[in-house]
Amino acid sequence: MATQTFESNVLITPSNDFLPKQQQCLHAQVIDQQCRDCGFNVGEEYGVPFPYIHPGLRLSHETATRLRDLCTHDLLRKNKLILVLDIDHTLLHAVRFDEANPSDMEYLKQREDLFMLEDLNLIVKFRPFVCTFLKEASPLFEMYLYTRGNGYYARNMATLLDPDNLYFGNRIISRDDTPSSFKTLNLIAGQERITVIVDDTKTIWPNDTNNLLLIDKYCYFALKKDPSVGGYLKTRSDESETNGALMRMLTGLKELHTRFFTIEDCRDKDIRWMLAVRRCLTLEGCRVHVRANHVHDQVEVEELYEMATKQGAKCCRVLDSSVTHVVGAYSNRGPLKKMFLVDQAWIKASYFLGQRQPEENFPIK
Repeated sequence: MATQTFESNVLITPSNDFLPKQQQCLHAQVIDQQCRDCGFNVGEEYGVPFPYIHPGLRLSHETATRLRDLCTHDLLRKNKLILVLDIDHTLLHAVRFDEANPSDMEYLKQREDLFMLEDLNLIVKFRPFVCTFLKEASPLFEMYLYTRGNGYYARNMATLLDPDNLYFGNRIISRDDTPSSFKTLNLIAGQERITVIVDDTKTIWPNDTNNLLLIDKYCYFALKKDPSVGGYLKTRSDESETNGALMRMLTGLKELHTRFFTIEDCRDKDIRWMLAVRRCLTLEGCRVHVRANHVHDQVEVEELYEMATKQGAKCCRVLDSSVTHVVGAYSNRGPLKKMFLVDQAWIKASYFLGQRQPEENFPIK
């Protein structure tokens, strides 16, 4: 009975001097499951992984929060935000050698913006404007690469994109570092309120869509298994260098950065709030009708209407003379002469870029 009373007193006393060292320790930093302070094995699921900072490093949630706070303070002092960049279909397109159409190989070998990586069994094509994009974004943002590819692939792509190691440093995150099948800002050394994501896939960020700027998927290669389905290579063309997706994205990012730091005290500023406010007025004055047979199913029709509504547009279920924008293809275009006829990507691009996009850039595919 005396022992139980003693243990109870220890639990409620403000001092932990009677506890073993391992029970006193907060396990702030762990490497390969072992606490750096007390040596206790905390298990493989402990805390938050930061292996790109140091191999095997995991931080307690409290330590991770302090790290994000300190990094955010330092970045704001330098007038910088955080930019998290996807790799595949965002900055480049890569296919295996055996996926490429053999009839295209001679043409591909002549391109200067294409890399044949035999050790990876990959052909890699840069997205037009990517080098300028990285160069001009670097002074404004601390940049991360984040891919669902493995670590070896991620590091090789980083070397191609940043051969002089000017942009990313060790801020390269792969599926080897991610404890789940989706991407998360929990692994970023900075607060979410100063972080912008650029990715071609929305669903991979289920908890961070408010930070996301969605970019059109870049597909260059035609595949051997289905030559009829191909990207720009099929027509020996490419995305515009001067008016392509990365150019438009850079313009939007620069505007966002300027607006953020225009406020005298940016400590309470939040990128997520800024993007939401910007989006709600993006399509103000537009009356949108979605052509159901142009999209995959009714669910997608409703998603497009919802996205248009969030941008301030009026949704018209019936096509009449008040409609300003028709999303979809019509065989009889006579009644549509005074209306914009656009691809569904126009609604999505306007939403995720936070500004109305030129209709002429989104013709029906």
